[in-house]
Amino acid sequence: MKIRIKKYIMGIALLLLAACAKQPVEPAGPGPQGEGTTIHYRAKVSEDTATRATTDGFNQYIFEAGDILYLEGSKMHGSLTLQSGAGESTALFEGDLVCDEGYFPAEGEDLSATLVSETAVNCGFYAFDANGKLQGPNYPADQFAATFADAVSKYSVFTVNGKYGDASFILSQRSSFLVFAIRCDKGKVHVGDNVQVSLYNSGTPIRSASVQAADLGAYTRLSFVTALPGGTSLSGASLSVKWGTGTEDQKEFTDITDASLSANKYYNITRDAVVPYRGFRIRATQDGTTITFRFNYTDGGTEISKENGADGTWQHYNVSDGTGKNITLDKDEELCVRATRESYQNIANDYNGSNKWYTIQNTPLMTADKKVYIAGNIMSLLKDGVLTDFAFAGAFAKGSNTTTIDIDPEDPLILPATTLTKCCYTRMFLNCTSLTAAPALPATTLADFCYYNMFRGCSELTDLSLFAATGLPATELKPNCYRELFRLCSKLTAVPKDLLPVTELQEGCYQQMFQACSMITQVPDLPAPILVQSCYSEMFNGCKALKNITCLATEGINVNNSTNGWVISVGGNGTFTTKTAATWPNGNSGIPTGWTRVNVN
Repeated sequence: MKIRIKKYIMGIALLLLAACAKQPVEPAGPGPQGEGTTIHYRAKVSEDTATRATTDGFNQYIFEAGDILYLEGSKMHGSLTLQSGAGESTALFEGDLVCDEGYFPAEGEDLSATLVSETAVNCGFYAFDANGKLQGPNYPADQFAATFADAVSKYSVFTVNGKYGDASFILSQRSSFLVFAIRCDKGKVHVGDNVQVSLYNSGTPIRSASVQAADLGAYTRLSFVTALPGGTSLSGASLSVKWGTGTEDQKEFTDITDASLSANKYYNITRDAVVPYRGFRIRATQDGTTITFRFNYTDGGTEISKENGADGTWQHYNVSDGTGKNITLDKDEELCVRATRESYQNIANDYNGSNKWYTIQNTPLMTADKKVYIAGNIMSLLKDGVLTDFAFAGAFAKGSNTTTIDIDPEDPLILPATTLTKCCYTRMFLNCTSLTAAPALPATTLADFCYYNMFRGCSELTDLSLFAATGLPATELKPNCYRELFRLCSKLTAVPKDLLPVTELQEGCYQQMFQACSMITQVPDLPAPILVQSCYSEMFNGCKALKNITCLATEGINVNNSTNGWVISVGGNGTFTTKTAATWPNGNSGIPTGWTRVNVN
């Protein structure tokens, strides 16, 4: 049997016609050996639009040669075969009811009717035993149907409990159907691949079978259908899709449904098994956004993709030969980027040279003419993912270009390296006045100047939620490691008080770290007992709203510029908490003028 569908399933009106309806039915002759009489029946079957579980008029049940109408009472059964109506919505069935020995049914006795397709028998959903009695339905645990029509043909339970002698029956669909469409990465799941799919209910597998991937343009698609008895309760239903043996070669969907499935209904379930590209990405916020990469980085070894980084979609990008210098993105479109160079700038190893700093500041990795979000693992931009000296120095610095770069905390830029190198993030977002959120900085091993000037001049930076989640976990500092980290972040209002827990300082480690953060009201406590050269020099200079500082140092205070000018222009009438034994001068290099000193042991 087939079904033409737009939405779905209907009931079927069944007219059971004996030689004379509502008249006693005469035996047609003896039944098989050991059984009673046989009763010859004809059944006219047509759809009943009043019971249709749909709203459109094109859902007609189409009968096929091989369809069987099975009738069963307490002591009688029989299979009626299709006589006419194949390919139509109305059909005539005819056959014999076989009664138990010595039995003849009385009018009004219970009689059930079930429609059985040849397809359902062939797939094992229904079967007949040696006595011709129907067995099933047997919902399969190891197969899916390829299409919805195929599922209806294989797994339908059209049945009704009626009475012997009734002139008509209405069969109702007792199955419910889950119709799945899963989009896959064409570079990982190829057309024709067999993918293992498993459906679970409350953690227990209820269906598991191989599904063949079909073409879907830039992607592939897994389309499959399963049926369950109407009334089945799904709780925490989940789906597993595996196209390989690795942890990256599978997708788990834990949100399939929590519902009691209704009979005579189908449920469309669409999911995306495309594994997102986790490398560096650029997402446009407006149509017609133009992205340009800088010559010093992209000449020889950069590839781009607008198709989620799927295999076969990467294109070479090289400024010097004129191929694709400008890339246009529309709103919400993403550009995936990967590279094979060790660093995006060919600059000298001497990180104190003046020409070096000019080069870093004025040669960013990329520019965009409209606001974009940068996201993903930045290490995809380096050869073999190895962080080198100056690797991302000035990568998103404003320089002489209009800055339009921001980070979305819901899909952030990731700086995963735990061991840093000399100047690796130096001036990375220098004067990036569009940046509103800072990335997490999870490194535990630092290097000289590693975060120097990283967010300096980011005047719109206010969101430190990602940054605060990891804090600054390194337990050993390096010279100038956090120097000027947030300098001139004029809208920053607070940073975690436990941000700087290290007690052994290095030269210039926190120098000018919060200089000119004019709106900041909460700064980290400073637990280090011994100060060193320039460690806190100008650290809070220009923090006009700041009224509380806790510093527990007792040695090195105002020596070797350790606190030189560190509280110039802070707020008035504040509180300075320090050790009782500490000797502090008053003024710009000590306790701010007009502040109250609070001693702690």
